Amino acid sequence: MRKQAAANLGALSVMSPRIDALATDLVKNDPGAEPRLREAQLWALRGILLASGDRLTPATVARVGSQLQSMLSDAGTCF
Repeated sequence: MRKQAAANLGALSVMSPRIDALATDLVKNDPGAEPRLREAQLWALRGILLASGDRLTPATVARVGSQLQSMLSDAGTCF
């Protein structure tokens, strides 16, 4: 269910005027989030990047990339 909702969010992101804020919110590092929620957030981010990635500002792309790298380095404890 969460993956489908995440995919739908990606499709809807095409219509969002606040795509940078949405992408940034999805990668905010919440160490207390349960793994399934983090997975859904990453699926939603994937959908946004695929559908609307060309509309993101370079600063947002850099912030998202940095947060994703941080999440990967903590992967042993997050997932």
